[in-house]
Amino acid sequence: MPADRGLVSRIHDEIAAIARQNAYVRDLIAQSCELLRQKAPDTFLGRKTHEPFPAEAGFEPERERCRPPHEVVTPR
Repeated sequence: MPADRGLVSRIHDEIAAIARQNAYVRDLIAQSCELLRQKAPDTFLGRKTHEPFPAEAGFEPERERCRPPHEVVTPR
């Protein structure tokens, strides 16, 4: 009879493993369904979905970027 207990124990372990796998697969399916319900992403890079930041007064980024190296002012 002790041999039967080992067999029964292994069967219970397998049943528990199958139950964990089933729960994991159900969770994956639920996550997949959530993703499929979402709207498709917009991959057009030129689309403007927000307003640009307003420029600060007196800040001219183009001049700063295009200034030749000998004209760059370093703080002292």
